[in-house]
Amino acid sequence: MTQVNPIFPTAFRTFEKYKGCIITNTLESRYSKAKDQATNKLFKTYTQ
Repeated sequence: MTQVNPIFPTAFRTFEKYKGCIITNTLESRYSKAKDQATNKLFKTYTQ
């Protein structure tokens, strides 16, 4: 397979960009995904 779907390099670059700060922080956080999602929803509600 010589061709790669164009979305994969973009997704990989995005992963590499945020790997150090957001992804690592999320994996090491003591908060559950549900709590993170609720917090994100509150932020989105306040910023609209």
